[in-house]
Amino acid sequence: MDRPATIEHRSSRFGRRLRRRGFSLEPLQSPLARELTGRSVEAMMAEAHLLTPEHRVLRGIDAVLYIAAACPITRPLTWLARVPGAMPVLRFGYRTFARNRYGIS
Repeated sequence: MDRPATIEHRSSRFGRRLRRRGFSLEPLQSPLARELTGRSVEAMMAEAHLLTPEHRVLRGIDAVLYIAAACPITRPLTWLARVPGAMPVLRFGYRTFARNRYGIS
């Protein structure tokens, strides 16, 4: 029997794709994640966090766009973000999704 396609199932496949593109994933509860981001587990649960090779911490839609730039199929999202006025809309969309992500799957 096929497993239903939930956000968690899709995210595990997405994690494998990220690792193939050179990203490494760290559990939010790990001391290393808190040390690298300087954020609490609660803050990291509220929005995505990403540490760049330059040691910049990106959060929310900025982290999503950084990852999108590394994947050819999602790269057009980064182009959309450059359109004047697009970032406030993307930030609103990200915050709305993040707030409701558990009710979406």
